[in-house]
Amino acid sequence: MAQDQTEKLLFQITLNAEQLKAESDAVRKKQAELATAIAATRAEQKQLVQDFKTGTKSEQEYGVAAQALSEKLHAQTKEQAAATKQLESLTKVGSEAEGSINQLRAELALTTAAYNALSKEERENSEAGKALQLRTRAISDELKALEGRVCDNRRSVGSYKESFSELVKEMVKLQAQEKNLAGSTEALAQNQQRQIGFQIAAQKAAAQAGLTYEEATETIENYAKSIQPVVENLVALEAEQARIVESGEEATEAYRKIGFQIAATSKALNGTIRL
Repeated sequence: MAQDQTEKLLFQITLNAEQLKAESDAVRKKQAELATAIAATRAEQKQLVQDFKTGTKSEQEYGVAAQALSEKLHAQTKEQAAATKQLESLTKVGSEAEGSINQLRAELALTTAAYNALSKEERENSEAGKALQLRTRAISDELKALEGRVCDNRRSVGSYKESFSELVKEMVKLQAQEKNLAGSTEALAQNQQRQIGFQIAAQKAAAQAGLTYEEATETIENYAKSIQPVVENLVALEAEQARIVESGEEATEAYRKIGFQIAATSKALNGTIRL
């Protein structure tokens, strides 16, 4: 059962446009096979009636065969309905993702054009310039994530090393946070699932950088070990910062000190070696 759940999770994590199409094609093929099978079963039913009328089949034989064919047809039509529903879901997933990407691309074009139309002074010093710059960057980052899910990595060309290090950092950060989740079964399960997701994504980034599976695994393990102490320190600082916020003491010297320590730790982490 655990293996089934893991395989399902891995499928959900690695699902992309190519796999989505393959899955949809497989369902369509299954639908066609079921349609043929249903037609054959109905033909058998007609032949059975004909055999009973001509006396080829006895009443008892007819009853047994009719019941078996009825159950067979019911199972086939039920499977056909499930396949239709599955195809509708796959189509919806694909169209919604595509719609989101197209919408964001259009918005990115508008914000980029608006930003480029500003003067240098407006871009660097006006609130409008800063807001447009932040929005454009946010849209671009979101597009990278969405396009990555459908194997469109044009926006991320040349950033595999950066992607790899960030993915491993997130994985190690989740591992550090896991130590504080022992009392929450649901949160712990979600944390572990996310760890698996980041590990798979890191392996993919490493593969795109030209590493073999063994090399990718070793690189991930070595990099994770090298940043683990810094990440654990960062997680502890962030937890302390959250505690101070909850206590309503954001204006205290302790809060400002924590903020400085977090910034310094993050800078140290960003300076670590990468793939």
